Amino acid sequence: MTTALRIPDRLAHTVVSAFGDVGRNWLARLPSLVADAASAWQLHVGAPFEPGGNVGWVAPVRRADGSDAVLKVECPGHPNPWAAKGLQHWAGRGAARLFDSDEATQVLLLERCVPGTNGDDLDVATGNEIVASVLAELHAVDPPAEDEFEPLAMLVERFRETMWDWFERFEPPVDRGVVAHADELFTSLTSSSTDTVLLHGDLGPGNVVLSERGWLAIDPYPVLGDRAFDVGHDLSRCDLRDARAASGAGRSRAVCTSRWSTGRSETRWDFANASTVRNSSHRSAWCSKAQGSRKCGVSLGQMATRLVVH
Repeated sequence: MTTALRIPDRLAHTVVSAFGDVGRNWLARLPSLVADAASAWQLHVGAPFEPGGNVGWVAPVRRADGSDAVLKVECPGHPNPWAAKGLQHWAGRGAARLFDSDEATQVLLLERCVPGTNGDDLDVATGNEIVASVLAELHAVDPPAEDEFEPLAMLVERFRETMWDWFERFEPPVDRGVVAHADELFTSLTSSSTDTVLLHGDLGPGNVVLSERGWLAIDPYPVLGDRAFDVGHDLSRCDLRDARAASGAGRSRAVCTSRWSTGRSETRWDFANASTVRNSSHRSAWCSKAQGSRKCGVSLGQMATRLVVH
């Protein structure tokens, strides 16, 4: 690489705002990390995608055999030790393929998805239906051994801790009873689950892209646990983007829950996750990212209404 590495403005702002010195140090090291990966894997590196990711530098690359791929370098302030292993487990079934990785530096060489349309570019109902289809494909893959991935219970425990932390700083305050109920749901749902799959952990319309093979998941945070968590997490992290979200969410739930006799567990995960999403939207650095007319938070009042309806 002979030219200065381009770092998207959104990435530079987000990692510093969210991770402080860790983000600054990583930005300083980023050119050498990209150069090392290019040398090790014999890559010709293109300009990064714009506006780019929030916690990772992502760019198209050309491999030595002439094939296209994507290079992703993720900030250590956002540790994701299971991403490469999860993509390896799915092996292209519902997710982008992993060609190579360096776990120590969180560098991934991935399948390039063309045309690359993002689920956030679609209307709400269509986006949710696509997420449902992708989740069904991911969940259909036989789960790995229990000791190969972090259990959902550990992720949920972090959710509970941060939910209460953010609650104390929320302006105006959320009703404590709502957060307490979400806390109870996190505990009871985790302990009562018997339907274990490898979860994506962070799937929503923004983390599905269109490839020549169809719609694929990207940017997983894989954990082992109740498949209903992925459904509830998707529904809660959407901001109920407009009034149409209710019908879109209903259709997403109908598709994703086809293997269950009831949709109650997803609805409860939906509510519990919504409390975390709503609180975090008031302090999370990536809520300031450019999202057009989309919002980062979710109204707990709207969520409670939707829970009654469903």
